[in-house]
This record gives sequence, structure tokens and C-alpha cells, in this order.
Amino acid sequence: MILETIKLYAYKLPLYKKLQLGKKNIAEREGFVIEIKTETDVTAYSEIAPLPSFSMESMSDVIKEVVSFKEKFAGKPVPSDILQQLTVYTPSVRFGIESAFLQITAQSKKLTLVDLLNPTAKQIVSVNALLIGSQSEVVERVRSLYDDGYRAFKMKIGRGNLDDEISTIHKVRQIVGDDSLIRLDANCAFDYETAISFYEQIKNLNIDYIEEPFETFELTKKQLLEHGDSMPIALDESLAEIQPEMLNEMYALKAIVLKPTLLGYTNTMMFAKKAFALGIQPVISSSFETSLGTYLLASMGAIIDSKIPIGLDTLSWFADDIVENRLIITNGKIDLSNYVALPTQIDFSKLSEVTLDNV
Repeated sequence: MILETIKLYAYKLPLYKKLQLGKKNIAEREGFVIEIKTETDVTAYSEIAPLPSFSMESMSDVIKEVVSFKEKFAGKPVPSDILQQLTVYTPSVRFGIESAFLQITAQSKKLTLVDLLNPTAKQIVSVNALLIGSQSEVVERVRSLYDDGYRAFKMKIGRGNLDDEISTIHKVRQIVGDDSLIRLDANCAFDYETAISFYEQIKNLNIDYIEEPFETFELTKKQLLEHGDSMPIALDESLAEIQPEMLNEMYALKAIVLKPTLLGYTNTMMFAKKAFALGIQPVISSSFETSLGTYLLASMGAIIDSKIPIGLDTLSWFADDIVENRLIITNGKIDLSNYVALPTQIDFSKLSEVTLDNV
């Protein structure tokens, strides 16, 4: 296979309301679409969207890396060790290029990404709803989403008064009953004592897991080593600091939250494989990608295990999109069979081409 052309397009999409990412508040989501076309006229599109406050790479870094990729591979046969050669790039760039290559392979065989990588997988994946805001906002959203068919919910915590957040979690459980999952995401907000005290006050609510409850990775390892699975912990941000094999030391984890934009496609799948071997639940999650990226993430969720609810409710923040057939979550689920053509239905009026020559 020869890569005939490689193009990069930038997008900037408005959000319905400002989004807090770390210490930043953004009103628009910026990112890129990469287009790779082979000499046999097979064209694939993927998304490269570094997440502010979380990705190590900037928008300008992405452009430089795609320029480097184009200079090295355009017009030449793709080497057999291409995946190994991509490890020099940052995670969001790796995810975009890796998933584009996989789509090219799938298209050449007239298959979807899911059918290519897991022919027995179901095409419908469940989604956990994302809950952010005041108690009244969260309660109102939970009631609406539960009525719409959602049965998994993830609430951001550690952002306000702790007693109020505990009260909100109790109200959420009352609304969704015992048949729904409740997940919490602390984003490394708590010191050790606060995290332990917090969990003691909610542990009777059957919480599925708490993402990154401790302010440092060292405290997380301390809790797992000394107290095992007494608290259902999930790793998220900390995965950027470790390799999949290091999960052997953390088998007491309940889950790992996998964000391919922050890890790369291949690395994400390596984490998922290791997690399954250790009885840890791998959960695919979004980094606020558009419908294009979200479709690819949903496909990864189906490939890994469609029974695990995944974190793709972030599309609800977007006031616009870059595809003609915007992905819609219905009854708390994404039916991938309805969006087979989505990766090729790019609305180029929402994009601006980036010059990759003489950068």
C-alpha cells in the first residue's frame, strides 16, 4: 500500500456552554481531521484533537508532527512496522493516524472497523451519561436521561462543597434506582483523608467506581496496596504515567478509563487486553471529540466489549459538528449500524485546510 496524499484540516466548533477543563474554561472545541488516501483511491478520515489541560501536545505540535509524518511516508509503500514507527508521535496524533490506517484496511475489505477487528461484536454500545453542574442541574438532567433510557451515569465530583456533592449522589441514586450504574470522577481532587472520608459516606450507594479519587498517583498505589479493593477505584489521568504491564501491580483496581486521544489507539487496546487478563474493567471514554472521533471511540467500545457502558456523552456539549449525519445517542445507546457511512460524510464547510508544505 502506498499513501498517495495526506491532508490536515482544522476545525473550531462552538459549545452550548463553557466547559471547565482543569483550570481552563473553553467556549469552543478545536481540533483537526486528518485525511489519508492510498494509491487505490481508498480514503480514510480520522480526528486529532488534543484536549486542553490534559494533552501534552499543542495544536502547533500536531501540525509539526503531521508534517513529519507526511514527509516520511507520503508517496512511499507503508512499512510492515508502521505501528512501531508511529510511537515517536504524541498520543492524539497516533490515535488519528492509527485509526485512519485501520479504516483503510477495513474499507479495502468492505468491512466496518468493528467487523474487521471483532466479527462477533454487537453493533450497539451503551453510554454512561455525564453529569456536571449544581445539584438542581444534575437532578434535572438525571431525571430526563433516566426517562430517555440511560442506565449508567458518571458524576463529576471534587468541584464544590463536599456535603452538597454527597447529597447530590444520594438524590441521583434515589432517582435511578438500584438497576443503574453510578460512577464518580474526582479528577485527582482529594487528599488521602478526604477521599477516605468521602467514600465512607457514599459506600452504601453501590458506586461502580471512583475515577482518580486521590491527588497523586502515589496515594492511589498506597490505597490499592494497603487496602486492596475496599474502595472501587478507576485510573484515568494516571494511565499516561504507566505502561500496560504495570497494571500487574494494581490488580485490585475496579476499572481503567481509556481515552484514546490521550493514549493512542494501539496503546489503548494494549491496556484493555491487560485489564481483561487481570479482571479489571476497561472503559472507553471521550476527550470531547466530534461525531467523527466519537464514532471511532464507540467502535472501539464495541470491539472491546459492548456490554460495558462507555463515556461518550460529551457530544451533548457541541452546538455544531463536522459531519453531515451527526451521531445521536438514543435510549442511552449508540447503534453503530446506523452510522456506517459517517466517517466519509465530512462537512468540509466546517473545516479549513492546513498547509503542510514548508512549515
